[in-house]
Amino acid sequence: MSVNFAKPKALIAAQVPPVAVPLPKPKKKGGGSTKPKAPPFDLDTPARVRNYHFQFLLGNLSASAFHDRRRKGLVPPPDGNDGRPFWLTETVRAFLTKGGA
Repeated sequence: MSVNFAKPKALIAAQVPPVAVPLPKPKKKGGGSTKPKAPPFDLDTPARVRNYHFQFLLGNLSASAFHDRRRKGLVPPPDGNDGRPFWLTETVRAFLTKGGA
């Protein structure tokens, strides 16, 4: 005597391969370059000048132009680095009054 195994229709429907659902596109991150920003302090006040402040003080330079000038030595080396380079206001003031870049 032979035995026949019949699958219920619900099981057959459950074995249909799922339809591929497209994944949402990842959000674009920023370009990674800094935009010039006016410093919120006066150069006579002791403070740290960041890349974007220095870019603004040099005439709204783009990030690539600013870093190119740093590589060529046209901008003084940073006074420190706390994860990001910074210049002291006295360094920047002396550089700008000297007629720098």
